[in-house]
Amino acid sequence: MLEYPKLSYKRTVTLRANYFEIVTCEWTDECVTSMHHHEWSSCFIYVEKGTFQDTINLGLKTEINILETGQSTTTPIGAKHELKCLSKTGKTLHIYIPSFGRTENPISLEQKIFSSKNLDFKELDIDSESIKWEKLLSALNLIRDNSITTHSPYFMNQLFSGILPEMLISANLLAQMKTTLATYEASPILNYIEEELIRNICKLFAWESDQQNGITVPGGSAANLMAVHCARHKIDPNIKKIGIGNKKFKLFVSKESHYSFEKACVILGIGTENLVKIDIDEFKKMKASALENAIQIVLANNEIPLLICATAGTTVYGAFDQIDEIAKISQKYKIWLHVDAAWGAPVLFSKNTRKLMDGISLADSITFDAHKLLGANLTSSFFLTRHVNILKDANDVDNCDYLFHQNANGIDKGQMTWQCGRKGEFLSFWSIWKSVGTRGLGDFVDRLYKIRNEVLEYIKEKDRLELLHSPEYLNLCVKINPPNKKYSNFNWSKIVRNKLIDKNLAMINYSQDENGFFLRFIIANPFLESYHIKQMLDWCLEIE
Repeated sequence: MLEYPKLSYKRTVTLRANYFEIVTCEWTDECVTSMHHHEWSSCFIYVEKGTFQDTINLGLKTEINILETGQSTTTPIGAKHELKCLSKTGKTLHIYIPSFGRTENPISLEQKIFSSKNLDFKELDIDSESIKWEKLLSALNLIRDNSITTHSPYFMNQLFSGILPEMLISANLLAQMKTTLATYEASPILNYIEEELIRNICKLFAWESDQQNGITVPGGSAANLMAVHCARHKIDPNIKKIGIGNKKFKLFVSKESHYSFEKACVILGIGTENLVKIDIDEFKKMKASALENAIQIVLANNEIPLLICATAGTTVYGAFDQIDEIAKISQKYKIWLHVDAAWGAPVLFSKNTRKLMDGISLADSITFDAHKLLGANLTSSFFLTRHVNILKDANDVDNCDYLFHQNANGIDKGQMTWQCGRKGEFLSFWSIWKSVGTRGLGDFVDRLYKIRNEVLEYIKEKDRLELLHSPEYLNLCVKINPPNKKYSNFNWSKIVRNKLIDKNLAMINYSQDENGFFLRFIIANPFLESYHIKQMLDWCLEIE
């Protein structure tokens, strides 16, 4: 757990109300706070006397500002900061909105997964009569305080963790705008930003500027669905009008691929029996030789190979299929190649890791999720393709002239997707990328790899920790062996995981292989340090 230095300044609460709090602090030379959160409060600081250094940790970057008498600053919600007095004495005024409500040492959201677990859900039932505004705010606070703290570095249940200030401020702006991306005229600025993001993401794939297009969709699963949909339209545009008929399409995916391809087969009428799952090697990658054999069998049966999906960063092990080898096969047999890079695409930002996606320029389409490793709001997902006109050709229909009007600024993007109303969740990704720059995103990826390597060395030191793979990404699959023989080795990791939740310490997801359950540690939180994972591993070993 974090240890905070003894605070040597005098802190006085001048005024505390429900929704704001005013505090004055008197400082002496070299007095410094810890690096801390203010939970869900923003912190306005005004320097009444003295010189201060304010260090703000925004997750993906750190900013340092010097404040003199009469100057002020704000620590945004979701950030950490450290304030240090550089003069012999000093005095500051702090305003917390909403009220921070604490007089003890600064705390961190990382110290708990649940704020509380005592909510009776019936308190949230809707009544026939109205309630006062204060009561509504109280109910909303109940929801927040009884929800999982995904901000915590000890939350590793999904492929996302952590809340960035850029994400929060963008979400607030979107709520104020309340607009749709269906038409250009309803939101020209957001339409421009979406195109700007698509252009810059496609640069990572080394696609030519006149051979790229894309659309944001509600999640990586929707992007994978769009890939199958577009591949089918390319192979037979008539399906759009007359339906699939008796055609038997086949999709080829790794045995470690995401389940969304099965759902795509259901939704598009292809059928899950026509999803061919290709064997993987000892590194959890699709076997190219097995893929080619499967394609030849399909062709011999007079069936139609529709799409090959290579996965860049599998959900459990974080494995990267050999895109360049798979691309050779897709070109040989003229099959649409899709790369599901929902989890793994951020490796392209770092020169140290982008080799994991060699051959990506040869893909016909790509799934890219910014809300996973890169900290954008849920859901900030992109479907990207080298086929410039395929999205409009596959999705546009007649009788929409009441909404889509010809304009000088190009196509209304509602014609390029099955959605009409579409929110600009990608604004949070734009804010993050704008804030830290392309180099900053690469530095973030490198920093997480450094944490991973430190943790790998720690795992080697512990006899009861068993690493189940040689990780090439930011997934660590670890089996926790029991303390003695009276416990089942098969189930012990799952038991440990559930006890960590019961103790309100950590939430780590688990998976299973033929030898039993294991834990999957995900290195993604922008505020994560190696000691967080070491602490979780120690907790795992302490459970008996």
